[in-house]
Amino acid sequence: EYGYGRYPNVITSMEYERLASRSGPTEGIVMRPSDGRLPKKIAWLQCIGSRDQERPYCSSICCMYSTKEAVLAKQRVPGVEAKIFIMDERAFNKEYNAYFLRSREVFGVEYVRSRISNIIEDPTTHNLILRYAKDDGKIYEESFDMVVLAVGVEPPKGAAKVAQMLGIDLNRYGFCQTDKFAPLHTTRPGIYV
Repeated sequence: EYGYGRYPNVITSMEYERLASRSGPTEGIVMRPSDGRLPKKIAWLQCIGSRDQERPYCSSICCMYSTKEAVLAKQRVPGVEAKIFIMDERAFNKEYNAYFLRSREVFGVEYVRSRISNIIEDPTTHNLILRYAKDDGKIYEESFDMVVLAVGVEPPKGAAKVAQMLGIDLNRYGFCQTDKFAPLHTTRPGIYV
């Protein structure tokens, strides 16, 4: 529904990480896959593959890595517009919240509270058109050079076997059971995630 695999300028967050890496194929310069140009407008779509009917949980990392990716884009691509489409901001500790605020105030990353339902590609330019509603209830349409899908995480296939070997509990989604106020502690003292 988001055009991944059909539209060359729709990439996943992991693919973006590889492009932004100094040891990556473009030596850290993020370029559009369709034509190799520097993008002038990049959109990040949050909660792809999580917080839906099939996977109702929050992956807990997407907001922060998208924020980091947008800040990197603002630092490396002169004049780039970076817009992150979120349902809500999930910065899970004090330092993360400060980074989230700094991304907006210092770097100019824009956050829009809206869940995008689909993407349309302009076949001539390969730009990507997003339609979305803002808090004011109006429908907006905007073209982007690139769209990054902030994909959620799933527990690894062997998680249950490893958990059984270590004697730790998993939550109902298959991730390590942790305490809300001690998110690194498993249910067995001395074993951390």
